[in-house]
Amino acid sequence: MKKFLEDLQKELQKKHMKSEEIKDIISDHEEMIQNAMEEGLSEAQIMEKFGEPKNLAKDLADVSKQKNSEENDDDCCGEDYKLWKSFEVNKDTFNVDVSLTQEDVCFRPSKDKMINVYYSGKLSEDKFTLKYENDLLTFIGPKHISMFFNLKSKNVKFTFEIPENMTADEFKFRSVNADCEFSGIKANNFIISTTNGDLEIKDVKFGDVKWNTVNGDIILSNAELKSLSSSQVSGDIEFNHVNIAGAFRVNTVSGDMNLTDSSCDELDLHTVSGDVNGKEFYPKKVTLKAISGDISITNKEKTVIEIIKKSSISGDITINN
Repeated sequence: MKKFLEDLQKELQKKHMKSEEIKDIISDHEEMIQNAMEEGLSEAQIMEKFGEPKNLAKDLADVSKQKNSEENDDDCCGEDYKLWKSFEVNKDTFNVDVSLTQEDVCFRPSKDKMINVYYSGKLSEDKFTLKYENDLLTFIGPKHISMFFNLKSKNVKFTFEIPENMTADEFKFRSVNADCEFSGIKANNFIISTTNGDLEIKDVKFGDVKWNTVNGDIILSNAELKSLSSSQVSGDIEFNHVNIAGAFRVNTVSGDMNLTDSSCDELDLHTVSGDVNGKEFYPKKVTLKAISGDISITNKEKTVIEIIKKSSISGDITINN
């Protein structure tokens, strides 16, 4: 498989893709190959699924070009989006359960009691399950074998409009190889599980939040939360104007954290590597456990922060110094 990855890298370079993007693609394919071998697939079977490096590189370059051309569009429901289905919410609360693979998605508020679902690109309706029954919105995308990319599915994107003045009781979201945006949403329980994809969450009001991510960055801004349990293997976390009334519990393997103009009652941080920078960050008490990397928490008010426990094998820990 080493030769396959080397050939793929050369073909991607011929497409004049950015070195960082090529690096990410090769890393993703190394992970997919490892997962496939663990599932019992032979090298021949894996090669058959990937195809020739030259053809795969062309498909990947086409997807990259399309994605980059759309990055400047800030409206997640612009002219290219078409209304697919609408559901009326007749009760005071509702639930959401969404599971997607490789389809980017945006959630934003609607102006009435309707849940509106829009799409952009080529939609194969028979491959998706979308329904609203017994106060539960269910949306399930097509399953894909192992972790292999279905490149064509990237041609379709979705936007969900959720009633602006209503609060979801439970909001569950799962995705693989997809970027996700949540804006102006309210939920009592917010649960996310993602693999390979970035999350942007802004202008939200949540109760208990729990997310579990593997690869991909998380940006959280202008948010009011009751509590947050965060677990990630890699990827950076950025907070800006986030208030957590209760506990903020973090378990991370790698990636940096930047916490700006934010607060919580208790920070319980366990990290293997990566730096943590809390600037204008106001926790009342902290438990800090790190293998490596620096941890810094400062605020202009020089508030007293109760240190329950702190330990680090390497790296510095500074609090309001």
